Amino acid sequence: MKTHRTSFPDLFPAPHFLEMPYVGLDISDQVIRFVELKRVGAQFQLGRYGKEPLPKDVIEEGYVKDKVQFAEILTRIQQKYNLDFIKASLPEEKSYLFKIDLPMMPEADIRGALQFKIEENVPISLADAIYDYRILKNPEPGDKTLKVSVTVVHTKMVQSYLDAFKTAGLTAIELQVESQAFSHAAIPHDADETYILISMRENRTVLAIVSQQEVQFTSTLAIGGDTIASSIGKNLNVDAAEVEKIREGKEVRQSNEMFLSLVNAASALRDEVQKLLAYWDNHSQEHGLNRTIEKIIISGSDAMLGLDDYLSRSLDMKAALADPWVNVLSIKNYIPPLTLREALDYLPALGLALPYD
Repeated sequence: MKTHRTSFPDLFPAPHFLEMPYVGLDISDQVIRFVELKRVGAQFQLGRYGKEPLPKDVIEEGYVKDKVQFAEILTRIQQKYNLDFIKASLPEEKSYLFKIDLPMMPEADIRGALQFKIEENVPISLADAIYDYRILKNPEPGDKTLKVSVTVVHTKMVQSYLDAFKTAGLTAIELQVESQAFSHAAIPHDADETYILISMRENRTVLAIVSQQEVQFTSTLAIGGDTIASSIGKNLNVDAAEVEKIREGKEVRQSNEMFLSLVNAASALRDEVQKLLAYWDNHSQEHGLNRTIEKIIISGSDAMLGLDDYLSRSLDMKAALADPWVNVLSIKNYIPPLTLREALDYLPALGLALPYD
């Protein structure tokens, strides 16, 4: 099913830029990752890719705190890899998502109609808001309403990213909220089912319900790889270097030791998933969507420590690691230079790099 998509059009250059080579640039509080996909026949191969750590307090909870240093780091990446055009991520925790039913109207009138609904649904004034929308369900003959999903971000937050991109010589042709990028990479493009997505980052975890290819609901937990690293170090009484070996799979510990190290973070994650399941059970019918959640898909290298197995057992439903290449390539034809562990951290960047057919 195809739905209408927009991409904050007032902020970006003319449409012909969309035909230029670009990279997906994923920005978190602690690291920048980027990846380029080059089309080869019906599939893709990896072009330029890499990552750059962000010092503490450059970006905090999605806000650019040190604009000068952020621009300097982006400039270094731009010069090292000769980057020009980018599709970049926006922080999930600073974005607002709401659903609304609008009276049936021409597509050209939807954006104007939404202006009257922003302040009713999010804590941002219309004057300070940049918004995007998706039509969740294609209208059928006789329908009297349009079901629309709206994403809203604050102008100042977006402008701080755009200013840094411009200073670094990068041209942003599109911005996407992290959950949208992750969904585009992790869910097969021909799937209409409903999923819970879990994206584990360095200092937080983003959860999303995705149905018929569209993000329906998101939440963010202040638990991530740093939390897991601290727990491993404390419970196993090992130093930071040893913790990294364990996280990277270079040193294997007994399953009972790992369970005790992960149980607090895993339990908090399970509780949040249960909240999402309850929300979906109560609200999915409002939007005429499938109430059955097919499975949980998890990304982030720390998920490989056994979180998929824990969630499967504790929730009695299927949970699995994301397949980073499901919409990109077949490993029967091409072996990408990124390992699975690395690729799980690159999923949002891969989603940004993937075109929409």
